[in-house]
Amino acid sequence: MGIMVIALNVTNQNLDKQLYLAKISRQQIDRCLSLLQESSKTGSNTANETVLDSNKTPRPSAVLLPLLQRADGWHILFIRRSQAVSSHKGQIAFPGGCWEDTDESLLQTALRETREELGDTIRPIHMLGSLPSVTTHSTGFIIYPFVGILEEPLNLVPDSREVAEVLTLPLTVFINPSAYDPVEYDVGEINVWGATARITHQFLTCLH
Repeated sequence: MGIMVIALNVTNQNLDKQLYLAKISRQQIDRCLSLLQESSKTGSNTANETVLDSNKTPRPSAVLLPLLQRADGWHILFIRRSQAVSSHKGQIAFPGGCWEDTDESLLQTALRETREELGDTIRPIHMLGSLPSVTTHSTGFIIYPFVGILEEPLNLVPDSREVAEVLTLPLTVFINPSAYDPVEYDVGEINVWGATARITHQFLTCLH
């Protein structure tokens, strides 16, 4: 199974001076990461305040929003769920899943599920923080998102029972106002909607 990469044409080859396309500056990225780290320290995100109960409705779960820094800028990694999973079949999502009683924290849930879905060789090289939780409207989950930068090469070994496809999309395609409404993003034939789109939108607000 390969990784589908939606790439932008790079017209300015002086990447040392222009690392990010579409006016995404280093200052914007740094400010975003600073906000994530500060929210984790102060407890202003709900992941720090949650009493976990696997029998609770909505059911707690956690995901990783994985960032990749490449020559043409920042990318976000998504997965397309298989048709074999119990919920969100075929949807674009972030790696992650349900909290289990053996998980010591929601962060551990996100990392455990990421390894289960994408292979044990994948590791975030730097955890940046967490975003506010979102609730699915129809399937009864409350999702706690964490943001981390992944090291390359990724060496992915996706579990075909859960993951039909792995995609990396340039961050710049989500900055374009024509791509979203703002809680649904259409990138070519790829539709990012629902909780995944809302988490993506939360992350993007850190850039502004």
